[in-house]
Amino acid sequence: MEIIQRRNKYVCYDKFIVKEIAYNESNEIIKLVIKNDRTGNDVFTYTEKKQEDLKEKIKLLDEFNKLVIETNTDVEKIKEHYKVESTDKLTIKQILEANETMKKKVK
Repeated sequence: MEIIQRRNKYVCYDKFIVKEIAYNESNEIIKLVIKNDRTGNDVFTYTEKKQEDLKEKIKLLDEFNKLVIETNTDVEKIKEHYKVESTDKLTIKQILEANETMKKKVK
């Protein structure tokens, strides 16, 4: 993809095509792949799985926040341990691990 600057604006003259699209029974897009027509590279991919992962992460972060309060855990130490700037940058695996560690403090 070629992006150039013209008059204080960035522009791209590449053409893009829909490589793949799928719908569920409610006619909602559940998969979309956009391809750069010039390079042939996929430049965007959306799948419903990402939405499910996001919902799971939100649920786990909610539990995480409750456990932080319940166990009086220092969030800064958790962020330092996982080398992230904010808790929303934690992966699902890291949140699960942190939650299990905090649950042990409750017992």
